[in-house]
Amino acid sequence: MLVKIALEMGIPVEVVIPCPQYAEIFSTTKARDEYHRLLSRCQDVHHLPFDDCSDDAYLSAGHWIVDHSDLVILVWNGYPAAGRGGTADIASYSRYVGRPFLHIHTRLHTVKQYGSLSDGSNITHVAAKRQFAVSKQTVYQGPVLTINQYQLHMPNGEEIVRDIVELPESVLVLPVGQKGTVLLIEEYDLGAEAWQLTIPGGKVTDPTPEGVRKQAEIELREEIGYRPGRLEKLLDLYSHPGYI
Repeated sequence: MLVKIALEMGIPVEVVIPCPQYAEIFSTTKARDEYHRLLSRCQDVHHLPFDDCSDDAYLSAGHWIVDHSDLVILVWNGYPAAGRGGTADIASYSRYVGRPFLHIHTRLHTVKQYGSLSDGSNITHVAAKRQFAVSKQTVYQGPVLTINQYQLHMPNGEEIVRDIVELPESVLVLPVGQKGTVLLIEEYDLGAEAWQLTIPGGKVTDPTPEGVRKQAEIELREEIGYRPGRLEKLLDLYSHPGYI
């Protein structure tokens, strides 16, 4: 609706398309035809390099808009995002990069501005992303990990370098025994130079859900000698997303 109003008022519109199948979110032929009609009238159409319409694609589209805007207008009910890439995530990202935005609150029927266009707060850093990489060089290749050095060309023209430790997928198991007892392993950690309490885990060669499940059973059996009565996935995580 906002795009239609803007076009009717003669305001140039640029559109970000997160994925090739984006038109399929419109459930009727009439809605899809209207989408293509409005799209053809837009000044510029930017296509992001995602194969599927995933949460990551929608989140990246929101970040792209914030990164290329002087002022962001969010029509938002104020609730947390129902999934990655929701309006709440875009509001958080706008705050993070210091981009001024207007919040049109659909529940409270209020309008509030965050940040200012006049105090220079819209001239801020943009988060370094791999899409800005212009080169990648492997500076170390070991039997387990790789260190790649990325040179990035930022939207403001700045050239920066980041070293990223690339590790294979791995699985950790939190073994819970009778009466809720958690089973831990005590082992000497060469990196920390100290005895550490840890949980079973290891490298995953097959990253499919079934492959991860099988590897979890193997690690549990090999490291503490137990076979799981039940396996339940808890979460996915990065061990240290700043550089790994």
